[in-house]
Amino acid sequence: MGKLRIYDDAGKEQEYHTQVPDDTTLGGIPVLFRITLGADADANHDVVLKYKTRIIDAWVVMSGDGTDGCTAIVQYGSSAITDTMDLYNTAAVVDTSIVRVTTIDDTYHEIAAQGTLRVATASTGGDFPGAEAYVLGIRVA
Repeated sequence: MGKLRIYDDAGKEQEYHTQVPDDTTLGGIPVLFRITLGADADANHDVVLKYKTRIIDAWVVMSGDGTDGCTAIVQYGSSAITDTMDLYNTAAVVDTSIVRVTTIDDTYHEIAAQGTLRVATASTGGDFPGAEAYVLGIRVA
């Protein structure tokens, strides 16, 4: 299992796992995927992951006001990892809003190496305003 060495301000070496094993006392470094969600109609925004990764959180930062029926969901291929994020919510979601997932399905939250991390967007009016999605994970063996 690989280790990453990081040096603090005093030049002291700190070690962290590059893959996070169960019950580690050393800890590991999370990986963050930033995915641009363009202003368009329904779309799948796919990223093929180089390493096996467990998804542990996700959120969206809006680039414009949400419109009726705007949603985003994080998936492993076509299987839902998270709940659907409502990016309109009775006009409460505006430019600068952050919308977080509230559930993660442990059946699908581990994406195999060369597997597809997908953020699927939809809008009933075909007018998705655009956003940045952030998906946080840890590499696992």
